[in-house]
Amino acid sequence: MTSATGEKKLQGVIKYKNARGEFEYYNFNYQYTVAPPFSAVAADNMNIFYAGIENPVSASCAGFSPADLKVTVTGCGAETVPTAAGKYIIKVKSSGTCSVSVAAKVNGVYQQQGPIKTFRVKDIPPPYLKIGGKLATSTIEFTRNEVRLLGAVGAEAVGFMFPVNFVVKSFDLTVQGNPDIPCTGNLLSQTAKTALGNMRTGQVAYIDNIKVRKPNGDVVTIPFAKIKIKA
Repeated sequence: MTSATGEKKLQGVIKYKNARGEFEYYNFNYQYTVAPPFSAVAADNMNIFYAGIENPVSASCAGFSPADLKVTVTGCGAETVPTAAGKYIIKVKSSGTCSVSVAAKVNGVYQQQGPIKTFRVKDIPPPYLKIGGKLATSTIEFTRNEVRLLGAVGAEAVGFMFPVNFVVKSFDLTVQGNPDIPCTGNLLSQTAKTALGNMRTGQVAYIDNIKVRKPNGDVVTIPFAKIKIKA
């Protein structure tokens, strides 16, 4: 293995014993080119990282086995977790930019290969309430029979490609003309279920004060949801 790039020459003599037990000699002389080290690191899902979730990454380097590579990331409180040969999980705590480098094991020592790559780090989009399989990006309509089957709520980011686990911690249900009904966790209390089940066609209810825990542990309040009973 050579440490310099450019045109190189290799020459020598090959010696071997033939079937008659005599040695034969063959001279060789040829040129070859050593290219600069090349490495690649790519986010498996997107060209950016998202704070607070696991970002899968693949790394490769020409001339080296994936098992002999090491990925290092700096900035935004990031850390690298190897999952398989050439596969890693990048966990980032905050938005901004971070740098990712690839090193390969050469004679037992890791040496950086190729340039350092910069990734943008963004926050996860805020989620919306989800109930009965419907996202509350606008007024949600249910029939009286449908609303009686509701038992829990969830939260989901609209159009976000990564799998994200949002956990609903608490919320309030207000049926038109009645006081707030507090609910703990993501389940509708029996009082809330009864109130929804008694709603009439055209009547509305609101789910408000919705507390959701993001993957990084932060608890945020997300937009309210409006439910209307249709015919």
